[in-house]
Amino acid sequence: MKTNTSLKYITDIGRQIWWILLIGFIIRLVFAISVSPVLFSDPSWYYATATSLASGDGFSFEGKPTAYRTPGFSFIVSILFRIFGQHIKIVYVYNALIGVFILWLTGIIASFYTQKWKTVVLLLALYPEHILYTNVFATELTFQFFLLLWFLCKDKTIFDGIFIALSAYVRPVSLLLPVFFAIFDRNSRRKYIFAALIGAFLMSPWIIRNSHTIGNCSLSTNFWVNLWIGNGAQSDGGYFNPPDPPTDKETEAEKWFRKQLIDDLKDNPLHPIIILPLKAVHFWIPVLTPVSWALKGVVPRNFKIAIAVILTILNVVLLIFAAKPIIKRRAPREIVIIIAYFWLVYMLFFGADRFRFPILPFLLILALL
Repeated sequence: MKTNTSLKYITDIGRQIWWILLIGFIIRLVFAISVSPVLFSDPSWYYATATSLASGDGFSFEGKPTAYRTPGFSFIVSILFRIFGQHIKIVYVYNALIGVFILWLTGIIASFYTQKWKTVVLLLALYPEHILYTNVFATELTFQFFLLLWFLCKDKTIFDGIFIALSAYVRPVSLLLPVFFAIFDRNSRRKYIFAALIGAFLMSPWIIRNSHTIGNCSLSTNFWVNLWIGNGAQSDGGYFNPPDPPTDKETEAEKWFRKQLIDDLKDNPLHPIIILPLKAVHFWIPVLTPVSWALKGVVPRNFKIAIAVILTILNVVLLIFAAKPIIKRRAPREIVIIIAYFWLVYMLFFGADRFRFPILPFLLILALL
């Protein structure tokens, strides 16, 4: 892919689609201001850790240092809280702004592949699933933003390493992305490997912090619980609420879930393979998370079900169109690689629609090739 990331080219793209960016921002801003979902699950955790950081109590949850997730999103929110006060709405406005930059970055990337790139941006601006995530107090939009930045600058080694580290601080799943690209791109293999080393180096302060505060040299302490959810005896390929381990220490909980998984695999070693198709279905088909999180306590349950059904149908239509250039072998290799990466990584754990969300802009690009 020949890219042009000059300031002139980037600003020219912005000038050509300013009206789409404005429409996308207005829609998201109105949604951010007018809708107030109840926080629960991951959003409530991010709110708690962000308020802890903003209050000067460190990256903590329920008064204890945590490494259950990486701190990138919570840190960004804590800055917003320090400047504007601890108002949830300010995070939704931030998401609306990030959404506009995502539209812009999508336009730049799409312009390298298709003359219909403006239509790609317009579809993303109006795409209901993307709009719903505006009012989700979680990592989705911030992670997607850094992922697109990485993809745009992946041929520039230093920026490649910096942006992959920034995305990994938000969600660590992206950290091995340069390594995955290196497997399929001989010409740029050294660049990708070097970028991966830069990313790992920039993540090292977080790992050192975890070693000192919780005694665990890892990116997060939710690795084994997620692996158990996706591969244990109770797994159906999707997410379910895990049981409470017999400890309140994150490192001990990790060991407990690791033992549970090992015991389950001893009893039924083929179970993770058997449920792979179910994981794929959970990853690709439904649109549940943004409806559940963005509309919690806002609309009746039956109404949310109807919205989820409509968005799922829309998603299936998108997947059908996105699959055509792949089947006909007209799809750009780098787009196929990044889509394959997220799919394969999450097949190791469990499938969920929010894990597919980061690659939504790339699916739209494929659909309009």
